[in-house]
Amino acid sequence: MSYSSLMGRGGKSALWSAIVVLLFAGFAPTSAANPTAVQIIKAKGCGACHRIPGIAGAMGTTGPSLKGLRDRPRIAGNRLENTDENLRDWLRNPKSIKSDTFMPNLGLEDSEIEILIAFLKTL
Repeated sequence: MSYSSLMGRGGKSALWSAIVVLLFAGFAPTSAANPTAVQIIKAKGCGACHRIPGIAGAMGTTGPSLKGLRDRPRIAGNRLENTDENLRDWLRNPKSIKSDTFMPNLGLEDSEIEILIAFLKTL
């Protein structure tokens, strides 16, 4: 159904009804330019190594569970104080920090890192 046909037959109410149906069906409109934390986590495979609350299938055990990350005093194999800046550096290039972890460089863009930091601060 096209936008013009919706607008011609009840207009805005039909359009909003269609949007609501899509949202409740789990098809919320997203954009590659504005991904959600869940999309990034799934695309980068974070759940293969980490248990991540709220992310279906994120049951990895190679890395630490991310539950309670916001309350931890240290990150990166206990090498860094748990600050936004250190988390940003860690996510940007884990191998630049000497640690005994297996965290790979995921090639995250700065915008993705900011989205992930905001999400991780909720755990």
